[in-house]
Amino acid sequence: MGSSSGSASGSLFGSLFGTLFGTGSRRSSRSASRARRASLAAVLAGLAAMLPVATAPASTAPATAGNSPALLATPLLSPARVPITLQSLTAGQSLSATLAEAMSSKAIGARAAATSCAEVAQDGVVLYQDRPDLPVLPASNMKLLTATALLDGLGPNYTFTTTLLALRVPVNGVVEGDLYFVGGGDPLLREPSYAASALPQGSTEGKPVFTNVTKLVADLEARGVREVTGSVVGDDARYDSLRSVPGWPARYVEEGDAGALSAHGIDDGFAEGGPPVPAGAPPAVQSAGVLTDLLRSAGIEVEGAPTEGPIPAGSRLIAKLASPPLGEILGEVLRESDNPAIE
Repeated sequence: MGSSSGSASGSLFGSLFGTLFGTGSRRSSRSASRARRASLAAVLAGLAAMLPVATAPASTAPATAGNSPALLATPLLSPARVPITLQSLTAGQSLSATLAEAMSSKAIGARAAATSCAEVAQDGVVLYQDRPDLPVLPASNMKLLTATALLDGLGPNYTFTTTLLALRVPVNGVVEGDLYFVGGGDPLLREPSYAASALPQGSTEGKPVFTNVTKLVADLEARGVREVTGSVVGDDARYDSLRSVPGWPARYVEEGDAGALSAHGIDDGFAEGGPPVPAGAPPAVQSAGVLTDLLRSAGIEVEGAPTEGPIPAGSRLIAKLASPPLGEILGEVLRESDNPAIE
């Protein structure tokens, strides 16, 4: 190393030694401590600028006594060799500055900055705080907690099952009496057209995750069913009759952000059976109307009008439709921040 670089490195080492151990004039320990902390980052930055990483030239020839020794991959005086405590100090300062900028009114707007809080910790050590005790509404962050509880209680492979029941199995392609359309709480029971509309036009995110309600119709067709002499009867008794969350703003429903909550909603509760089902009919009746239309479109005659009601004792399973695994459902729901589905 030349004299200029040696002089510079000596100066830096002197500064670093003085910074760490307090050499030089004997000021008060408190003042010296502040000075050491203030200058430490500058000293480390100086080391980083002076000591670029040197690497050995690539060679396949074996080393011999006459060859020059390979350079160290990490130089002896590299900042990478500075004790981890000193590295943590500068890293923590940098993190705090970055997060403070990210939480500033310039970055997220004055209103959001005034009503937000944050805390970052690692291994129990708080690295950054911004009004950590400020009470705020969790909003869609609650979906993460709900998803965690579902995965913990049900497991990622759990599936919801929607079923078709009747008092008697089909005979000669005819279901005598009513066909009971029983909701199993599937949050993504949808028609293919609605599921496709959930993805932005031209999206490359892949196929949407959903339960295709038309597969129930295909199942009946495969069994040779041609006629239902009664009605399609919807049943959503699995859950209660609450159709919205009391704390939701009225605009959620008015602006079409959330359909009616139900154990048997189709298309996030937005699907309507159409005439003769009135627009304000309960979700179970709307779902029965949707299935009635799908059956008739497939050439299966349904004689009665859609309605709702309880499942009679002794009913027989005619068809069933399982949802995707819960893990996949939650991935879709969280990606779309789907309020009705998570409820």
